Amino acid sequence: MRMNTTADAGAPLIRVAFGSVPKDGGTFTFYRTLRPVLLERGIDMRCAAVGRRQAELTDAAFIDEGCVQLAPHSDNLKLQARTFADWCEDEKIDIVFGVNSPAILSALAHLPAKIRALARCANGFDEGYRLTLIGRERLARIVALVPRLRDDLVNDYGADPSRIVLIPNGTSPERFAQAASKTRGAGDRLELGFLGRLEHNQKGVLHLPDVLRDLDRKRVSYRLTIAGRGRDESQLRNALRQHLDRGHVRFAGSLSPAQIADFLAEIDVFLFPSHFEGCPNALLEAMTAGATPVAWRLPGITDFLIDDGKTGLLAETGDTAWFANHIADLAEDHDRLAAMSRATSEAARARFSRDTCANAYAELFSKVMAEPPPQWEPAPWTQFKVNPMFRRRLLSRILPAPQRQALRSFAETLRGRKATTPAHAHSAAGGLRVHQIINSCDLKLGGAERIARALHENLRAAGVESHLVSLQAFAEGDAPEGAVSLGLKSPYDPRALTRLAAYANQIGPGDIVHAHLFPASAHVAALARAGRLSAPLVFTEHSTSNRRRSHPLGGLVDRQIYAAFDRIVAISQGVQSELLRSQPWINGNTTVIHNGCRLLFDAPTARERQQEPFQLLSVGRLTPAKNYGVALEAIASLAPREIRYVIAGDGPELQPLQEKAASLGIARRVEFAGYVPDIRELLRAADIFLIPSAWEGFGLAAVEAMNASLPVIASDVPGLREVVGADAKAAILVDPGKPEAIAEAIRRLLDEPDTRRALGRSGYERARAFDMEAFLHGHLRLYKGLKGRAAHET
Repeated sequence: MRMNTTADAGAPLIRVAFGSVPKDGGTFTFYRTLRPVLLERGIDMRCAAVGRRQAELTDAAFIDEGCVQLAPHSDNLKLQARTFADWCEDEKIDIVFGVNSPAILSALAHLPAKIRALARCANGFDEGYRLTLIGRERLARIVALVPRLRDDLVNDYGADPSRIVLIPNGTSPERFAQAASKTRGAGDRLELGFLGRLEHNQKGVLHLPDVLRDLDRKRVSYRLTIAGRGRDESQLRNALRQHLDRGHVRFAGSLSPAQIADFLAEIDVFLFPSHFEGCPNALLEAMTAGATPVAWRLPGITDFLIDDGKTGLLAETGDTAWFANHIADLAEDHDRLAAMSRATSEAARARFSRDTCANAYAELFSKVMAEPPPQWEPAPWTQFKVNPMFRRRLLSRILPAPQRQALRSFAETLRGRKATTPAHAHSAAGGLRVHQIINSCDLKLGGAERIARALHENLRAAGVESHLVSLQAFAEGDAPEGAVSLGLKSPYDPRALTRLAAYANQIGPGDIVHAHLFPASAHVAALARAGRLSAPLVFTEHSTSNRRRSHPLGGLVDRQIYAAFDRIVAISQGVQSELLRSQPWINGNTTVIHNGCRLLFDAPTARERQQEPFQLLSVGRLTPAKNYGVALEAIASLAPREIRYVIAGDGPELQPLQEKAASLGIARRVEFAGYVPDIRELLRAADIFLIPSAWEGFGLAAVEAMNASLPVIASDVPGLREVVGADAKAAILVDPGKPEAIAEAIRRLLDEPDTRRALGRSGYERARAFDMEAFLHGHLRLYKGLKGRAAHET
């Protein structure tokens, strides 16, 4: 039944049918925002809701004069599609935007050639991409909202890049003009806001309690207002119960369009913890209103929409401490918050206004209509086929929704797990399903654990179905989302192989298995040789050295392990060179992907200290490889210079190092700070960074120090030399076996402030080469190249 229409007199030149449901959601918001401004440009965009299901979802409060409901009482997809096609003929529709309407997408094959077909890719997951490409032979253009969606369509789904147009969503500046005029940060407390569906899988709402706990520890005065409804609301309320009782959090429920503008006018900082998105309207509206966003860094999405450090702040996905630090920094600097608010609103109005968006669509529609109609013969309705994506299961045809849900919940209870995706199902980023296997996920243990977790979190944020498998039990409260523990005390436990074999039943032949460290690599290799793993295998070599290489039998063990893997990733050229020196037969089967590092500082950090005592900082696990004993000898030789040496890290060498510091007479000048999860404050307080490792595969700590604009003194060893640069522009390289060389480098930096500043400036620029984006894309390219290949013959 038709709701309304424009008059035939003075009809717009181009008529567009847009598939959506009038309700509170991103797709209809796009329609509602653009329809009036497109009418001004001679384009009548109509919203078509087709079928019983879409009629039931319709909210009457959102219906406008451009909305139409077709076949509202029908569950028959063919009838719905045919009704839509007839309506297009009656209304002289020129362009069809199917979006995610089953009826409209099913009708595409039957529409005459004079009706052009366009697609709009708004969601970065497998189903969204496949919906976009239904009827791809008919599509004149595909609109991608952000670079990430465009790149995935081309690289993972074979879309023609010449037919893809990048058009972000647009917002109404007038609607948020009053909000944008407000000065942010003027109150006694920081007003935080979240707006969206209260659901964790995509929206990441269950990160909010951890963020608030970090803010509490920093004694930030704030109030968080949460607007929205969703399936995880109850769990979120429970996690925030103490904050609710103290008045630090309030839930506002669902908001009408008019209420959203008022809500954003009261917000200083907009929290956006989504794991994946398309082009989120809520974020664009918040920016237009002048609410400074703090968000996870989603490559090709949030780093496209937000200019980090200028129009918002980005944190590495899942790092709630980093997320909270951004908020705390804004709370401390009201002038910066006010300036960033103005810059955010101005940038959003320039880049993401509805006029900018409407102009882009008007140009696209006009260009498409100016092209000759495609050589296309519509399929007769007798050949109508239901796309497998739209087939209803037997239960959905014979049982009402409540009974279906009850049966589904009962089945989930019997299985003891969520029935979301079957084993071997591929649902994201081109069907990638990755299983990382590592000895432990404990961040205190070192760089390999940090890298595996960072890769896992970034893969999930990129829409990949990523699983992280730890042989050892998780530390209390330290279970990463999407991670599994095999519950062992030691990775050398004989039960590791049998438990990993049981887990391997979940691994399909098209999955990717990625191992880190020994003995996890040995267990994976053994399962592959036993025929229990048929998936492509990847191993990351994290070190330039291991004890097995110096022993004849160890070399044979390594040969058996490395031979089982389809690809070996070296974290630096130095690691690759040392590996090939030990195992030259694997030449050609290795690749270098530099580690990615969370870059903690958005701008160079100024250091003004000009006199002693200076603070020297080292960060790393207390093991022989880190060579801290030699560093202590160097500090002792610098007496009577006033130096405070802070070593952040934990490990088996703590007591011997404490005893050595005492024996050298420098115990009062050396602080063993233990494991520090967030080293930002230590980096800010330091004047010089020392990394004296005897060997180092990469040196994440060096990258973090360079990003903090610290002058670095580093061991001249493979891997680390590559990271800090052999040209001495970002670091002074020293022989790690000579304490006098380390002491001389420290003395030089103490006496030469210009050298300290020059090294810090160069280091900050050099660190940018090791961000998470290049690291993630390197692995995605590797995985996609291996996906579907037969397993390596061992």
